[in-house]
Amino acid sequence: MSPQGQAKLLRAMESREFFRLGARSSTRFDVRIVAATNQPLDRLVEQGRFRKDLFFRLNVARIDLPPLCERREDIEPLLRHYLNLHGRTLGRTAEFEPGLLRKLVEYDWPGNIRELKNLVETLLVCARSDRIAIEHVPVSLRTQLAPETDESAGERDLLVSTLARLNWNKSQAAR
Repeated sequence: MSPQGQAKLLRAMESREFFRLGARSSTRFDVRIVAATNQPLDRLVEQGRFRKDLFFRLNVARIDLPPLCERREDIEPLLRHYLNLHGRTLGRTAEFEPGLLRKLVEYDWPGNIRELKNLVETLLVCARSDRIAIEHVPVSLRTQLAPETDESAGERDLLVSTLARLNWNKSQAAR
């Protein structure tokens, strides 16, 4: 938030009134503010990039929620919860194959809960059966969940070289 925005928010919180755009008189309000951030506000205050007085005004009941990669025990229940939730919405029931579930729990989830929730919805939409397997995972994520082994890399190289030699004719390559 810009320094000007921080000043306006602080002024409104302290006076419990604000001016609507174009208004000649102020409007009183009574609210509680719940704020969330993924920024380290303590450090931003030290660096002078966030107002100290606004920080203290907002920092009444602080809840620190670590990222999913630091709470691996929460990943499986969250996966199952969103599977049931999206399943009801889509009118489907499905289960994760155990191997996939293990890989999803080991994944770091850089997008946190939003990434997890969206992936589960994607898997439900893409899976044609009631078993969700690694092949239903989008390719971009699949490579992170199941990195290539030397054996699979060798197979891939053989297939690519065969296809290239046969001008990408799949029928000839299959023979």
